[in-house]
Amino acid sequence: MKVIKCLILSLVFATTCFASIAAQTFPDVTGTIVDFNGKPMRFVNVVLLAAQDSTLIQGTTTDELGKFNIVTSEVNGILKISSVGYETVYVNLSDYREGNTISMVEDAQMLNEVTVKSQLPKTKLTGNSMVTSIQGSVLEKSGTAKEMLAKVPGMTLRSDELEVIGKGTPVFYINGRKVNDKDELKRMRSEDIKEVEVITNPGAQYDAAVSAVVRIKTLRRQGIGFGFDFDVTNSNDLAYGNDDPSANLNLRYRHNKVDFFAGINYSKWDGVSDSYPEQLSFVKGDNGQIKTVEQLINLLDSNSYNV
Repeated sequence: MKVIKCLILSLVFATTCFASIAAQTFPDVTGTIVDFNGKPMRFVNVVLLAAQDSTLIQGTTTDELGKFNIVTSEVNGILKISSVGYETVYVNLSDYREGNTISMVEDAQMLNEVTVKSQLPKTKLTGNSMVTSIQGSVLEKSGTAKEMLAKVPGMTLRSDELEVIGKGTPVFYINGRKVNDKDELKRMRSEDIKEVEVITNPGAQYDAAVSAVVRIKTLRRQGIGFGFDFDVTNSNDLAYGNDDPSANLNLRYRHNKVDFFAGINYSKWDGVSDSYPEQLSFVKGDNGQIKTVEQLINLLDSNSYNV
């Protein structure tokens, strides 16, 4: 009986120790983000990347007090902290102490451009969504809508796909119309967008499978007539020297307060893969045993004749 009690006590003690160790090994990643004056920064993107290939594991945005909390079991990742107008900060998770305060440094080049041409975007919290103003801000000059959305608080670009941090791929709406072709975001210009609303907890008006919604409100242009814009870009693979050109042509026509849109997108992508083919030939020896040609040559080379 005493032996059984000792075994039970040992098991309980071992289980308690294991739970305690596990709790200490995998704490939540927490901290506070402040600006150069020590003031808390709201709506800063904080994402955890895998140390091996920089893929996104988990992420969040800071709250009203500049605090963030990421629930993860990762211990060797990299924290990426970014906000428009500030230099991006990278912190090794293995060197990070829980609850640390991280100071952001202003991006001097961007701020000089903002002073002359525009201002930093403003984000406000409305219920379960974040609304960011694009018109008149530095985000207005991002290029395409897709490039702009990747910089909006609460959003990121993962493997060339836009995601809401911590929620995955969202459903996009433009002026209340659901976007079925995501290439439309490549054709739309950022200067045509007034504001972006990122909804992290969609209500009952959306499908139950929808984890996040992004609503884009565009500017209403005045006057009538025809307009267009055209841009060409090219990227080069430094390893293999391949060029990946792309071009966008957007056409607009406005008549009696009705807008008609059309767009053409061209892109070319070259991929290089290394392969090492190997060919083996087999022959049957005198004793009926199957040998490769290489083995047969070795056998012949090893033969000697004495006269």
